[in-house]
Amino acid sequence: MLSFMYFYFSWTVVLVKRLLAYLYLWQKKEYRLDKTLDYINTPESKGFLWDRFTRGYFICLGIFISDYILFSYRLIDKPFAFTLAFAIILIVNVLFWVDATVSIIKLIKRTLLVPKFSSKMIAIFTTCLIFIAILILYVSNQPFPITIVYELFALFTIPFIILFSSLIIKPIEIRKKKQIIEEAKTKRKKLKNLKVIAVSGSYGKTTTKDILYELLSSKFKIVKSLKNQNTNLSLARQVISLNPETEILIAEIGAYKKGDGIDTCVFLDPTTSIITGLNNQHLILFGSEKNVIEAESESIDFLPNGSKVYINMDSQMCHKIAIPKGIEEVSYGLKKDRKVYGTNLKTKHFQTTFTFNKNNQKTNLVTNLMSSGNIENLVGAIAIALDFGISMESIKDIIYKLPSTPGALEVIKKPWGNLINDSYNANINGVINAIDLLTDFEGKKILVLDDILELGEQAEETHNLLATKLSTLKIDLIILMGRNYAQIIDEALQKVNYDGEWYIYDKQKSLVDKIIELGFDEQTNVLLEGYRSRIYLDKM
Repeated sequence: MLSFMYFYFSWTVVLVKRLLAYLYLWQKKEYRLDKTLDYINTPESKGFLWDRFTRGYFICLGIFISDYILFSYRLIDKPFAFTLAFAIILIVNVLFWVDATVSIIKLIKRTLLVPKFSSKMIAIFTTCLIFIAILILYVSNQPFPITIVYELFALFTIPFIILFSSLIIKPIEIRKKKQIIEEAKTKRKKLKNLKVIAVSGSYGKTTTKDILYELLSSKFKIVKSLKNQNTNLSLARQVISLNPETEILIAEIGAYKKGDGIDTCVFLDPTTSIITGLNNQHLILFGSEKNVIEAESESIDFLPNGSKVYINMDSQMCHKIAIPKGIEEVSYGLKKDRKVYGTNLKTKHFQTTFTFNKNNQKTNLVTNLMSSGNIENLVGAIAIALDFGISMESIKDIIYKLPSTPGALEVIKKPWGNLINDSYNANINGVINAIDLLTDFEGKKILVLDDILELGEQAEETHNLLATKLSTLKIDLIILMGRNYAQIIDEALQKVNYDGEWYIYDKQKSLVDKIIELGFDEQTNVLLEGYRSRIYLDKM
């Protein structure tokens, strides 16, 4: 019993720790192999997949195998081979115990990477544990010297165990999903008077959805899809839960490949569609620009004859969208050749004034939303609201006090100045709009910038474009949070001898944290851009 505890307990803890970490990644990447493989190709993944313990295990396994091969071919003598093997066994066991101890401490401190245990995750986790139990039983019955090789090999099988477990429960998941979709179809058919507004696009979806909700709820009983819940399954559940008295559903449709929009719209039956803008976001998942355009505009094919699709034509890729016969296209944006457009944008005292133009009629409006990107979203939403019978007077009152979408250019007042939380953002258009807004503020300017991910072959080009943009602006301090492309921006700023200060966070963490902890002695504006910038939400 004691020998089992010594040789297998620490190894078992390490196995479970690795299982939890890989399950965390699998869940974070939405159980999608394409998103996981894209992550594996990023520099950031090297630190996650090849931490110091993993490198140690891999080196020990390599030495052990080499020792066995060399001894088999009589290239080294028996005493040396056995001494080396014993040393490796000792080192591996020390590594196991140190790794297990660190993992237990992290678990107690709640810093261990652990997935959220949804019903799907519980099913995958349980299946994985069954396989790991079989693995432990098999390894424990092997001859002692060889056991260590099996233990090391087992560590590297965890991703395959997770993948196999996911495949095993897939039929159950598909059957359950099909039942929910069919239930949603049945419910939708009963809601004959329900109007459904499908919101799709590479960027601006959530903000547009939130604006539409505020505008239309002044007159209608309305429901909007919840933040981050834009898959066909989450939307199907929402349709099922709709009150029969609901008049309008605003559904944000997420897509990563062609057909995602179709899978959603077969039960949504949209009556109106808005495409908020297209770019290369998630290009690695779509495969091509053509696929992005077709996938993000699939809702149009489900619109009934005579209905309208509102398209942000300030986005160049939107010009390639094919409009079916019988569907009216309403172009919008900030340029005068659109059917509906905004002009004369001016931002001052945390408010934006602009002129709304439609059918040669001009209306001067004031909103607390800032940045040209947000005004694009607002113009499209106003166009829909007017067509739904909301008066311009009501629109004026609503947009004057319109709340910001959390994490999307959300301005938070601080004693030292303004914290602009744009950490929900993840695309080049939104990042550039936010940076432009930062430069309009008076006082010191600090940018905390994370990577833009899932760009495929265009990743370096996009970050070089961003670096070029930054090199032309006066920002006092830039903190590069990205683990993948910060070096690109760093090199670009060095080339032009950039006037401001900048630091790569992971290389100068203590210095950056010290700057933040000391606080600011003058009016300061801090822009948090991208997911990893959120670590400063509580620190500032």
